Amino acid sequence: MWLNSALGLILMLSYRVPTEGPWIQFKKPSLNIVPVVNPTTLKPPQKAVLVKAYDSLCGEKLRPLSEMREDPVRVQIDAAVEKALGFPALGFVRDMLAVEPIISAKPLY
Repeated sequence: MWLNSALGLILMLSYRVPTEGPWIQFKKPSLNIVPVVNPTTLKPPQKAVLVKAYDSLCGEKLRPLSEMREDPVRVQIDAAVEKALGFPALGFVRDMLAVEPIISAKPLY
């Protein structure tokens, strides 16, 4: 759930390995150091929100990252993270991330 949220994706992208063209790679050693939410520090109500969201979304397909703005599954993931962790709405973060050249494969201008 966390790594598919807008905030998790931003963290993952900061550990990416640049390549030629519109592709990126994630090396296993880099992924081992990406910060994630520690579930042992969450209170039971927080865990319940994330578990409920996972149970309802685990069989759903995520759209490609370039379509994250319109992806209803990613919207629900972000909503669960918002609710569980008390974050403000993450839609604007997802919208900005969707136009990032690394994600969209399009220049900003």
